[in-house]
Amino acid sequence: MQHCSLEVKTCIASKAFSGFLLHERVIQSLYMKLERTLPFESSMPGAKHHYGINTNLLKEIVDFWRTEYDWKERMELLLHYQQFKVRVQGLMIHFQIARPPRREGSNLRIRVPLLMLHGWPGSVWEFYEIMNEMMSPARGHQICF
Repeated sequence: MQHCSLEVKTCIASKAFSGFLLHERVIQSLYMKLERTLPFESSMPGAKHHYGINTNLLKEIVDFWRTEYDWKERMELLLHYQQFKVRVQGLMIHFQIARPPRREGSNLRIRVPLLMLHGWPGSVWEFYEIMNEMMSPARGHQICF
């Protein structure tokens, strides 16, 4: 896929990416590692997170990942939008493209490109809740992102 910048007349090549694809053996290995987690030391009373993560909280997180979290469901959700990687000035950049669906008889006239960036720590997951809404025009309007 080629993406061209009209301002600088240059193109960068990107390639499709499925980095979130977790094969069954990887998921099983993860479950085994979570099962083999060593017992946690008790947190210091009143320390909260002053000396690192509170081990009581960490134990809850590990237990949740081991017994309740659906890794396959989350992977499918993350793969909902096309994903790509491109090298920019030596740095590998991972990005997603979300396009509004073309609907028969739609009055949608204008699709505005929008670049959304997340900070650190963070991920594209921060945008998933609003992406579908942004790709649908508001009632009475003919524009979306």
